[in-house]
Amino acid sequence: MRKKTSMNFRKKAEKIFFSFQKIIFVFLLIINSITLKEAAIYHSSHHRMCVNLSFEAILIAFSLGCKAIVLICQDLFSVISKQKSVKMAYILIMISSIFLIIFLTNLGAEYLSSVSSYIHCNVESGGGLNCLGVSAIYRTSFCLFILHLLIFLCCLLRDDNSRKINEELWVIKIFLFLIMLFFSFYIPNDFFEIYANLAKIIGLVFIVFQIIMMIDIFYLWGEKLAANYVENPLWGYWLLGTTIIFYTGTFLLNFYSFSWFTANSSLNSFMIILNLILILANSLLSISGIARNGSLLTSGGISLYETFILWTGLANSPKESNEFFQSHSPLNTEIFFGCLIIVISLAYMSFHQDYLGEKNESQDQNDLEKKADEQAPLKINDANININDVNVNNMDIIQEKLTKRIYSDSNIYVYFHIIMMVSSFFLAMLFTNWGAPDLTQQIVFSYNPNNLKYWIQIISSWTVMGIYIWTLVAPKILTNREFD
Repeated sequence: MRKKTSMNFRKKAEKIFFSFQKIIFVFLLIINSITLKEAAIYHSSHHRMCVNLSFEAILIAFSLGCKAIVLICQDLFSVISKQKSVKMAYILIMISSIFLIIFLTNLGAEYLSSVSSYIHCNVESGGGLNCLGVSAIYRTSFCLFILHLLIFLCCLLRDDNSRKINEELWVIKIFLFLIMLFFSFYIPNDFFEIYANLAKIIGLVFIVFQIIMMIDIFYLWGEKLAANYVENPLWGYWLLGTTIIFYTGTFLLNFYSFSWFTANSSLNSFMIILNLILILANSLLSISGIARNGSLLTSGGISLYETFILWTGLANSPKESNEFFQSHSPLNTEIFFGCLIIVISLAYMSFHQDYLGEKNESQDQNDLEKKADEQAPLKINDANININDVNVNNMDIIQEKLTKRIYSDSNIYVYFHIIMMVSSFFLAMLFTNWGAPDLTQQIVFSYNPNNLKYWIQIISSWTVMGIYIWTLVAPKILTNREFD
C-alpha cells in the first residue's frame, strides 16, 4: 500500500512539474510578444501599422496563454480533489484579474482608443479613457469583490443550487465579471473614493491572514527539510544552503536599507536597528530549549519576509531620506512579490486541511480511498451515509453524498469566499500603494510615497515578529494546550 501511494505521489509531482514548465513557456511567449511590439513601435515610421502588428502579437500571446492555462488546469485539477480544484479555479481568476489590471493601467488607453466611442468613461470620471489609470484598479477590484459576494450569498442557500453555482457555470461567471467591469466604467469616481477608504480598512485584515499563512509555510518548510534530513543526510546540504540564503538575503537587505533610507532620518535608523535586534532574538530563541519546534531555517525565512515588509515601508519615507523617491522600482518590486505572496497564501489555505474546516471532510475522503484499495470496513466520520452503500461499484454515489454534505453542514466555501472578498480589497491597495495616487491619475507606477503605507508596513513587520515569537514560546507557557 505504501509503495502504491509513493508511486501515485511521484506521478502527481511529475504532472505538476510539467504544468509549471508550461507556465514558464507561456510567460516567455508573452514576454517575446511584448518585446516584438515595443521594437516595432520604436523602429517603424508607420505608427498605425505598428500598432496593428503589436495588437496581433498581444492577441497571439493571449491565445497561447489561454491554451496553456487549459492544459495547466487539466494537469493540476486531475491530481487534486474536487474541492481544491474549485478553489484553485477561483485563484486563477484572481491571477487573471492581476494581469487585467496591468493591461488596463499600462496598455488599455493605447489599444482601446479606436473603440473609445463604445468603451469610455462618464463625464464625472473625466470622460474618454481617463478612467483607465488608477481608477481602473479600483473598478477591477470592486468587480472581483462583487463576484465573490454573489457566490458567497449563493453558498448560504446550502442546497444543490449552491454547489452548481459554486462549482460549475464558469463561462457565465467569467462573462458576468467582464460585464460588471464594462459597466463599472460608468460609475462616477466619487463612489470609488469611498471604496478606496473602505479597502484601506479591510485590507488590514488580509495582511493579518497573509502573515499567518506565511509563518505556517516557513514552519512547514523547515519541518519537511528536517524530516528529509533524518531519512537521508544529503538533505542536510539543502537545509544548510536554504538557511544561509535566507539569512544572507535578510542581512543584505538590512545593510542596503541603511544607505537607502537613513540619511537625515534617525527614525529610519532606529527601525532598522530594532529589526536587526528582533531578528537576532528570534534566531537565538528558535535554537534554545524554550522553542520546541523552532529552527534556524524557519527563523531565517520569516526574517527575510519580515525585512521585505519593513523595506516596503521605508520606501515611503520623505524625499530627504529616500533614494527611491518618486522612482518606479520599489512599487514594481512590491507589486511583483506582493502578488506572488497573495497567490501562495491563498493556494496554501486552499490545500491545507487545517484551514476552512476541511479536516473532517478530508478524513472521509481518505476512508473512501482506503475502502476502495483494501475492501476493509469503513467508518464515515459524522456523515449521514449508509455503510452498506460503500463498495467499489458505487463510490461515485458516496462521493456525491459527501459533496452535498460540504454545502449543507459545513462552511468551507463560505469562509473561502469571505477570504477572497477580503483579498480583492487588498489587491487594490497593493497596486495603488494604499491609495497614494489620485483617482484621475493616469501614470500608476510612478512611486508616490505614502505616510499611511509607511506605518502600516512598519507595524506589519512587528506583527510578523510578534506572532512568530509567540509561536515559539506559547508551548512553553501554555503547557495544557496542544500546539502540534
